[in-house]
Order: sequence, then structure tokens, then C-alpha cells
Amino acid sequence: MHESKIGVVGLQISARQATSFWEKVEKIEGGCWLWRGAIRSDGYGQLNVPLVGEVWSSGKQKCKAVVAHRAAWFLIHGKWPDEFMLDGSIVRLLHGCDVRNCVNVVDQVKHVHQGTPAENSAEMVARGRAPSGAEHYAQREPWRLSRGNSVGTAKLTEEQVAIIKGEVLIAPRSAVTGLVREGVAARLAEHFGVSRTTVHDIVAGRGWWAHVEAAKIERSILPDRICKRPGHAKIDKEKALEVRRLSAQGMTGIQLTEKFGLSRTAIYAIINGLTWPDAFGPAPFDPEQSLREVKSNSGEAHYKAKLTAEAVTELRARAIAGEPWPTLVAEYTNKFGVLPLAIYDVLNGKTWRFEKAPLPRSPDERIRLTDQQVAEIKASYAAKSQTGEQLAIMFKVPKSTIYTILAGRSRADVPFPKQEPNDVE
Repeated sequence: MHESKIGVVGLQISARQATSFWEKVEKIEGGCWLWRGAIRSDGYGQLNVPLVGEVWSSGKQKCKAVVAHRAAWFLIHGKWPDEFMLDGSIVRLLHGCDVRNCVNVVDQVKHVHQGTPAENSAEMVARGRAPSGAEHYAQREPWRLSRGNSVGTAKLTEEQVAIIKGEVLIAPRSAVTGLVREGVAARLAEHFGVSRTTVHDIVAGRGWWAHVEAAKIERSILPDRICKRPGHAKIDKEKALEVRRLSAQGMTGIQLTEKFGLSRTAIYAIINGLTWPDAFGPAPFDPEQSLREVKSNSGEAHYKAKLTAEAVTELRARAIAGEPWPTLVAEYTNKFGVLPLAIYDVLNGKTWRFEKAPLPRSPDERIRLTDQQVAEIKASYAAKSQTGEQLAIMFKVPKSTIYTILAGRSRADVPFPKQEPNDVE
């Protein structure tokens, strides 16, 4: 009934294989032709077709897996389905009946027909077979989908997710910002065998665990943090508790450093709960006390301070009076042995913030050069009439601003003046 045909793509279906093919097809009158042979996991029929003239080293014929409806198209129409149209668009075989193992390529109106991937997607949406459609198996048979801890690769259960959320609620927080202390996510990740990113996603409500509510926890289940190198800890739990008590009573970080022989970093780590988290003082942390601590360690009280309050007041007053900043920076840099950036930070209010001396301008108020000023800067520099330092003094901006403009990293929209070519005799 069906003659042997050779495929143009190197595939060959013999008369014997064609007969075997149609023996595995159940033809329903006026409906689908159902393939009863091998079925792939996605529901399409499949068979192996020999490759013309290609054999393995053992002498065995090489074959290629072909979907059943493509083989049926070849047997009925005498050629393999077109892979490309004249305009270059891709061609696929579409199922108008939505039965994946149907091989009825005769009735192309209701069953298998050629079309583009875009047409295939449009038909899928129109018939409600998209993932959000009513006919998709995710909507009709939701039990087939693996979600949450039913996924084979899931590392956490819903109970563990609830515990993680509960741990975050009772974790120590910063007295100033109100945020959870650093290290909490790392300890939770280590305890449950997941990454810190997973812990952050749980807390932020991203992922399948968004619907899981936090568990009510009275005491943390996390083990107490201990020194990774026993014998190297300089204090014990009692001294850590004393550090927090003295800090609550108003002792500064520098005083605690001198009393216990620890670095300021170690003292603040104890106070903020980054280390010895189980040694909490009798009184809760007071945000105002934390602010007083910051003020008491700023300005002249800072152990690295080189400027004095009197010098800062004088510097800012001279800047308000109109003296060029570059001149002041050069003078105070040489006088106090500090970097130029330190002087600029004082003038901008980034340091010495608690001094009563007024700022030359608001920290949020930056000098904005107009296009005309930028053009003047570029013209003066191109004419070699002014140096970068002289331009900075003239326009009352840092030298870095001048060189950033000249290098084209900012205000590149203002072009350099065109240089007239010199006449050559």
C-alpha cells in the first residue's frame, strides 16, 4: 500500500519498516490516527529511521530518532516536511487536534499541518493550552507539579523555613538602624546547610516559601558562637557581659579598649552583638546612647584626629568668606600633615559633623559649572593660557573636577574649541 521512499535528508524508510509503521497506527474513522508504538516522555510518538550509507565501526546501521508524525508525512507525501519557507522562516508540523500521538497527515485542516513556531504558539494560547490556560495540565492536574519541599532537590522543609523566619524576628538588631545584625544570615545558612542567598530570599519572601508564616520562637536554636581557635580568645563570657554593661552606663569605646586591652573593632563587635551574642546586658540598647557614643569618639576625641576644633572653625569661616578652596586645602594640608581629601571632607561636612562651625555650603549643594564655564575651561586649557591648578582656583572647584572635564569623563557634551590650522608657506 505504501511504497518505499528515500528521504532527501539522508533518512531511508524501507517497505518493511513502512508496513510495520502503519501496523502500529490505529485509524479512527473521521478522526485521529493514533500512533501505538513508542511514545516519548512529552507524548509524541517516536521511531528510529536508518541513515543512508552510514554505519558504525561494528558494521551496524546508524539510525536517527524521528517523531512519528514526521515519518507519516514522509510516507504519505513522498518527502520530508519543509524545514524553511521561501522567506527563511522556520516550518514545523502542528497538531490541530491537540493529540500529540496523532499521525493523520491527510486531513491537514483538523489534524497535522505545516506552520511556523509563531502560529504554533498562537494556537496554543487560543485553545487554552498555555501554562496559564484552563486546558494546560498545570491547571487541570496540579498534582503533577512538584512545588515546595515536594521537589526532589529541595533542601528545606516548610517547618525549617518557618524557623528561619522566626529566628530573624528574634535576632539582635542595630540600635541605630533597626536592621538585623551582620552574621545572622551566615549562621542560619551554616546551620541549615544552605547559602546565605537562600536565607535572604526566604526573609524577603522570594520563592515558594513566600506563603510560609514565621514560627514563634522564644529562644534561638542556633548554637552559641565560640572562638574558632580555642585558647586564643582574650575574654570570656563574663567579661563580654561586663563590656556591654559598662557601654550601657556611658563608657566610651576608647575607654573600654584601654580597660580590656582589646581593639576598638573587637569592642564594637561585642557591643553590637556580632560576637558573644549570648552575653546580653541587663538593659536594652539605647539609640540615644549609641549616638552619644559616636559623638564622643568624633572630632578631637578621635584617636587619629590631627585637626583641632579651632582649626576646623577657622577653615570653614575662611571658605564662607570666599577664599578659594584649593588655596585653603594646600595651606591646611601642609600645616597639619593631612591629605587634601581630608580637608575637602571637612569643608563638605563628611567629617567633623558634630562641630557647631557652619559649613561653607550644604553637603547636598554641589557647585554646578555652566556650559559656558566648561567651554571657558576647555578653551583656556587648549590655548595653554592656564594650568589645571590655576583653573581650579579660578572656578573654585577641586583640581580633580578640572582634569575630569579635560579628560572627557564628564561634561563631554561641551566640545573643545576647534583649533585653526597653521598656514604653511
